[in-house]
Amino acid sequence: MRGPFVKQLDAADLPTEASILSAWQGDIATPVVSIFCATFNHQPYIEDALIGFLIQQTDFPFEIIVHDDASTDATAEVIKSYQQRYPSIIKPILQSENQYSQGRKPGPFMTAVAKGRYIALCEGDDFWRDPDKLAKQVKFLEDHPDYVVSGHDAIIIDEDDKVVQQGKLAERFKRDFSAASLQCGDAFLLTLSLMYRNVMTEDPPERLIVLNGDNLNLSLLGGFGKSHFHHDIEPAAYRTHGGGVWSLVNQKQRNYQQMVSWLMIHRYHFRHGNKAAARAFFAKFGERAVTQLAWKPMARELLIRVLLVRQLKSGLKRLLAKGRR
Repeated sequence: MRGPFVKQLDAADLPTEASILSAWQGDIATPVVSIFCATFNHQPYIEDALIGFLIQQTDFPFEIIVHDDASTDATAEVIKSYQQRYPSIIKPILQSENQYSQGRKPGPFMTAVAKGRYIALCEGDDFWRDPDKLAKQVKFLEDHPDYVVSGHDAIIIDEDDKVVQQGKLAERFKRDFSAASLQCGDAFLLTLSLMYRNVMTEDPPERLIVLNGDNLNLSLLGGFGKSHFHHDIEPAAYRTHGGGVWSLVNQKQRNYQQMVSWLMIHRYHFRHGNKAAARAFFAKFGERAVTQLAWKPMARELLIRVLLVRQLKSGLKRLLAKGRR
């Protein structure tokens, strides 16, 4: 059943591949944008994501790279059915064995085959709602070479497509950020909204350790320029459901993983001699580490130990005094 935000974009109403290709200028073998879509057990949602990609109205070619990590439901079958309809646009990577459980993340698999000058991100359980999204982001980045990435807001919906929240991004983040702010982790952009220049050729070892690589990616992109917030793009749809990676992680584990991420980003910048960024992320790590400590049990234990030491000293003094008599 289609959700309320994509009914008007039903699969039957999608443009044919021939009509999409006819609007493109340039060689389809060298797409301007590579869309990265990572998916796993997203059978109820992946069609919404694919439709959101295929409604994009551009005069430049784009490719849709979908990485399915050996889903145990029918996600791969949905992808195959769309790939048959759009063989020149949709380029699936269908794993036979789950890679994530072996410590391999989908990003490098998609990066290895991407041909686009720009990368746009959207996971298989989210979707775009603005058909001009790609066109607007490409135009901005083409016109502003000092910017490396742009993004926009998203509504939050549940697994039944009901709106939970009208905006996911806090107001303080709805603005442009400097390169230094990106590098030091002071900026926040939504992953499903991102388009960035295909400039990150390095795959740092720190990526293997972090669970959520969003902070790392933004910090690395800050080494190449600024970020822009698009007020002129309709918010995408961010979906919350029980099968999401972060939904399976409790708050204590999330805090721990966030601390690990900050420590790894600190390590990356330290290795590359970026002292300001290294200090910034170590400070974030230190602040979270301090606030997450169990202070009450520690204070009680410390007090007990102090009192015990005082009692021992007092007893020792009495024994020494008796010995001198």
